[in-house]
Amino acid sequence: MTKYDPLRRHLARAKVASLDLDFTDVERIIGRLLPKAARDEAWWREPPLSSVAPQIEAWTAAGYRARLLGAETVRFERVDPRAKSS
Repeated sequence: MTKYDPLRRHLARAKVASLDLDFTDVERIIGRLLPKAARDEAWWREPPLSSVAPQIEAWTAAGYRARLLGAETVRFERVDPRAKSS
């Protein structure tokens, strides 16, 4: 279990094609502050290496990918194109 499991569960229940959350929303979901590194776009992208960061494992396991939309907003997009739209 990682600190990002609540985010994985939240996204898995969402069942939408995309979901925009600001950092405050994500922090409320996980029950703690995001690290300062989360302000960097690279923190949200899948690394090219075989080891995957725990935060990326969370949304990947729920069927989403993430990208930073601005200073403190992230968009989670379902990888499955058959997902319901929001």
